[in-house]
Amino acid sequence: MRLFEVLDKIVLQECCQNHCRDWRETIGGYPASNHSPSCPNYKTETFLKISEKGKEYPFLVIEKIEQLNTFYGCKPEDYDIIKIELTMDQYKNMGEFEGF
Repeated sequence: MRLFEVLDKIVLQECCQNHCRDWRETIGGYPASNHSPSCPNYKTETFLKISEKGKEYPFLVIEKIEQLNTFYGCKPEDYDIIKIELTMDQYKNMGEFEGF
C-alpha cells in the first residue's frame, strides 16, 4: 500500500496531532490506526490471523477461532493461525476478505 493511500484512510485524532507517525502498525498489510502507537489512546486487542498452511497471503483476521468454522466452514487444523495485536479501528478497517 502506498503512503498516500494510507493517509487517505487515516482519521487523525486531536490527541495524536503532535505525535510522530512511522506507520509501524501497518507492517504486515494491516490498515493504519486512528491513533499513533505512541499515543496513550492507542489500545490493542488480540485477534487471530488465519492463512493457508505455509503461506502469508492472503490472510483473514478474526476475533475468535469459532468464527472460522461458523462463518467460513473451515477447519482450524487446515490453516496457520497466529495471534496478532491490532486496534479495534484497524480491525474494522480491514478490507473485505475475498477468500483463499
